[in-house]
Amino acid sequence: MPLGHGLDVSASAIPNPTEPFQKAGARTKQREKYNQDKLMLTILSSMVLDAAYKNNDIDNFFDAAGTFIEQLFSGKSIEESFELASKTYNTPSYEELSKVDFGGDADFDKAVEFVLEREGLLSNHSSDRGGLTKYGISQKANPDVDVLNLTREDAISIYKERYWDSVGADKMDMATALVAFDASVNHGVGTAKRMVAETNGDVGAMLNWRLDFYDNIVDRDSSQSVFLNGWNNRIDHLRDAVRSIYSSEDNKAPVVAAAAAQNTPALALS
Repeated sequence: MPLGHGLDVSASAIPNPTEPFQKAGARTKQREKYNQDKLMLTILSSMVLDAAYKNNDIDNFFDAAGTFIEQLFSGKSIEESFELASKTYNTPSYEELSKVDFGGDADFDKAVEFVLEREGLLSNHSSDRGGLTKYGISQKANPDVDVLNLTREDAISIYKERYWDSVGADKMDMATALVAFDASVNHGVGTAKRMVAETNGDVGAMLNWRLDFYDNIVDRDSSQSVFLNGWNNRIDHLRDAVRSIYSSEDNKAPVVAAAAAQNTPALALS
């Protein structure tokens, strides 16, 4: 009913304080659905290309695959696109692929062991910009830590919280996470994130990016050349580790899914 100066205080006129949050939640779910569908189409395209390659002579591969991909995205709904792919190439249905966990399959325990093997115990090289370093944890980068008395268990906890989690490694596949995590330790989290963004998370590109990064450091400061061989060896070890990861996987589809997921905004925030 109206109350003074025409103010309507009836129940229908009082704004619902939860309405903005409900609308925001609905928009978030809609955006996540859109991003997941886009991701699933990317994965489906990869599967189709792989199937087309296996089913056609190499001379006809590009024509056959190109024609099908054009059909796949010619105004069809995502469900129709998946049905077409399933009939033609026996790929998973929309329902089947929508059940895949896109959170990544990275294993922190394995990654941190790799880093600890590279970093050694205690170091205080006069040319090392990080200063006193133990288990790879530098005093300069972690001024609140008593590095000299740091235990291995404490170092692992720091790696998890300040490097692994900060670079978003849990949302990556194992190979991508290993390279990104190792880069965050060696170059800093900010630089590692820039590397992932500039290379779109491509593992080979990230390794080459890091080699160029090392060369640029030495070009700017020749005193750092004493570390160059060790840095390059580190990348060689990473290449070997990545090859081992890929060669041990029977099904590459989850790797493709996880690699794509890290570049999908809504999923990256979930």
